[in-house]
Amino acid sequence: MKKTNLEKYEFNYRLVNNINERKRTSSLVIENNENKFPLILEKYPDSKLKNLEEFGFYVPKDQTLKEFKNQNLNEMFSESELNELIFLTENNIEVNLNDKIEIIYYNYYSEDDNYLYLHYINKFEKKDLNIQPIQTSNQKNLKMAENIKKIIENEPLYERRKRFFIYKNKNKVLNRVPIVLIKDPNCKDFEGFERMNKLYPDYAKMADFMLMIKQKLSLDAEDALFFLVNGKKVVLGDEIMGNVYKEFKYVDGLLYIVFSKEKIWGWILL
Repeated sequence: MKKTNLEKYEFNYRLVNNINERKRTSSLVIENNENKFPLILEKYPDSKLKNLEEFGFYVPKDQTLKEFKNQNLNEMFSESELNELIFLTENNIEVNLNDKIEIIYYNYYSEDDNYLYLHYINKFEKKDLNIQPIQTSNQKNLKMAENIKKIIENEPLYERRKRFFIYKNKNKVLNRVPIVLIKDPNCKDFEGFERMNKLYPDYAKMADFMLMIKQKLSLDAEDALFFLVNGKKVVLGDEIMGNVYKEFKYVDGLLYIVFSKEKIWGWILL
């Protein structure tokens, strides 16, 4: 059955290489080439353009996508084809040709294996096929509290993802989810503590994370902390962190947890 333009196509590179192999090769690239990023470039499946003979590239971070195109694809395509060539992310988002690879990479790299995956297609084909951006089920259902969204989006998307990417690869941590803990803007307590970035085990329970934060803040026994994922959703303490991350991670690939303080005499709430 033919796919619709709102379905995600799997990349051939993923189909022929298991995730452990992909992680190994991308890690080698990143460790040995700090100024380059691993890119997998394949033809959009419905396009009539040629397939590339080589689809794996190590791209300098300061190079623009347009410079990459002109340097690496000029022998495969005519000048007119090259001028009409555009690039789409896995979710059919068209990438700005004038953006540097570093920005594109941190905006769209795959969290599973650290590769940047792009499709190429003729811009007129894209229009004829009516290719639209794909929303994941997570993005469709996700709602972020507006006051928290303003705090988050003061910092560019690629900077937020870059920070966790560098930390994760520098410390070689596995099975961790990236969490940004933010103090509720209306909370007057914990002066000097506004946010904390944390990589937390995906197998741990939310209750363990909540208890760790209580201890870090040196709360009194009668004090309670209330945690809201994305500033809106209450999550039970027995939820597994990895499941919470998959369901509620924001569009930047990070999980945002907002906390505030209340005093409830006679009861202790994590």
